[in-house]
Amino acid sequence: MELEDLANSMKELEMEEDIEFYAHLTERANGISINEKGLEMEDNKLSSAANPIDERFYSEPEYYVDYCLGSPQTRKKDLMVIIASYKDEINSLVKNNSKGSYYIPSENIVGYVDIKDKYFVSNPNSDYSMDSYTL
Repeated sequence: MELEDLANSMKELEMEEDIEFYAHLTERANGISINEKGLEMEDNKLSSAANPIDERFYSEPEYYVDYCLGSPQTRKKDLMVIIASYKDEINSLVKNNSKGSYYIPSENIVGYVDIKDKYFVSNPNSDYSMDSYTL
């Protein structure tokens, strides 16, 4: 899916369903694993692993990905993992796992954007499908 189509779908879903989106930056090798198993975290705070996606993403998705996403250090990452949650469920988004650490379930991982090539790979395990919003 193209980046502009993704941004339009996310904006529509955000307005219709009262959903909040977050971004986590990572290396290319982690994309498939995060889609399958969720996002492992060391801390139980969402803000330690992800930031809310800014409104600018919806109006200028390529500019946002190239110049606004993350810090200069994290901007060198390969993928932007997109996390979604209903606004009233944000506080329960991060779960405990059996290893004594934390994770965001695969169901909340929408998919990831290849930052260099500007395309989106959806997560088939996600409860939040962008496909139904792109026609």
